[in-house]
Amino acid sequence: MDITPHVELLRALRQQSFKHSTLIAELVDNSLDAAASRVEISIGPSKHISISDDGIGCEDIAAMLTLGGRHNHKSTRLGRYGIGLKDAALYFWGITTIETVHKSEVRRISVNWPMLESSGQWTVGDPVVESAGHQRGTKISFAQIIRNLPQVEPLLDELGYVFAPAIMSGRQISLMTRGSRRLCTAYQLPPISDVVESTFEINGKGARLHAGIVLEGHSNKRSGFIFQHGHRSILNSALGCGHYNSSRIAGIVELDGKWALSKNKDDITELQDELGEAIFARCEGILRRADIQAKTIDSTALADEVSKRLTEALQSLGATRRREARDRENKQTEGTVKAKGSGKTRRRAKRIHDIDGNIERAARGGVKVEWSDSLNGSIGFADLRGALIKLNSRVPLLARLRREENADAIAILAFTVFVDKVRECDGYQRYLPSVEPVSFVDSLGKVLAGMSDSTEPKIKVAG
Repeated sequence: MDITPHVELLRALRQQSFKHSTLIAELVDNSLDAAASRVEISIGPSKHISISDDGIGCEDIAAMLTLGGRHNHKSTRLGRYGIGLKDAALYFWGITTIETVHKSEVRRISVNWPMLESSGQWTVGDPVVESAGHQRGTKISFAQIIRNLPQVEPLLDELGYVFAPAIMSGRQISLMTRGSRRLCTAYQLPPISDVVESTFEINGKGARLHAGIVLEGHSNKRSGFIFQHGHRSILNSALGCGHYNSSRIAGIVELDGKWALSKNKDDITELQDELGEAIFARCEGILRRADIQAKTIDSTALADEVSKRLTEALQSLGATRRREARDRENKQTEGTVKAKGSGKTRRRAKRIHDIDGNIERAARGGVKVEWSDSLNGSIGFADLRGALIKLNSRVPLLARLRREENADAIAILAFTVFVDKVRECDGYQRYLPSVEPVSFVDSLGKVLAGMSDSTEPKIKVAG
């Protein structure tokens, strides 16, 4: 029995939602895993993106195009699932061309994805093989892509953050556009004081912590902790900050190779609570001092009130989900089973699943809301691991609502930021099953229903 998937699967896969930076970072990961010292990203002209490197190439070009296929190099550190290149190819669509040099031979192959889909067959032509001469490395090109090209400055900034460990170790990542070549600059922590240094293990998995309080007068673009793994940064999160304000904390947590990462290597998939507790235990002193500093710089009374209302709303949503789950279980219950030794029967029960741990953690421990002036035009950013929502104080509407101390309106906007991040994650239905594209308004209604109708006097905010 042949259960090869139909090529219609391609249509579904290309509907996945990605950021350009996520996919380009996946391809840079592949280059660095192939021991490349230089990687160049070229954008344009027209609908064209390419990534080229000076690495050791790949002898199995079929694995580069096969869903789930992958080829390990001796230098591989982060490659896991064999889907990064395929995600990029299907997202950009159009024509993907791979040219890779391995052991003095260059292999070249192109795939026209729309034609492959229409053919109904999972087959492409054999690669062209030639003598490589003095060529080295791999070049992957995407032509006739169906997406808009990424903006240069945000992409440079994000790649400088993601690949800071690689760049700091001497590897070079550049961006070529309109004939101009720009080097990615590694993101570095702002100046800090009260530095905490610690090396520890959790279940045999190693971590090294370096953190402190940002010196007064310096901005903190990526507050909280930056979690790094190998040649890249995985996550920037308030995980480990507990209930304290993270806006004046800056730190790096280096994870060893034993930690498991998410599909796109932008999250940690195990022992998050234990890791957060270990960081908090080592940093509670500076967290307390940084929290006091943050409150002297900008009163957090309004943010605290928004946090309280949003937490109550999420608790209400969680309770609604549990009731709906019980109702479904009751409706789907079939038959009876005999209880041992009782002579009586009881109904067969299925396990009732609660909402995902991130939402549960936010509802149980509280979600924090903070203000930021460095979110590049976005209204906000949600950090699921740290149960934190940052709102952009430079957005005119938010600035006005802040002046008016309108906690309800700010809480609603904070929730939309939260849901947007949830839906961005892989398998968002695990995170918040009630929030689907067609039911966002219903979910928002449930949250509003869970918010207090209190008409207490406005909060006085200093300054």
